[in-house]
Amino acid sequence: MCGRYVVTNAVQKTREIVKSAITVNDADNFNASPQQKLPVIKSYTNGKTIENL
Repeated sequence: MCGRYVVTNAVQKTREIVKSAITVNDADNFNASPQQKLPVIKSYTNGKTIENL
């Protein structure tokens, strides 16, 4: 199954939720597909971070 979605300003929009951004650029992606590395929020013991997976 193939799903596509839009990612816009991921770092800016999650600034209040996450503690840091690891190698995530804040560029818009209007055709995000499952094969791409996309921003994901991960939870660690010392806080949440956003990184490309």
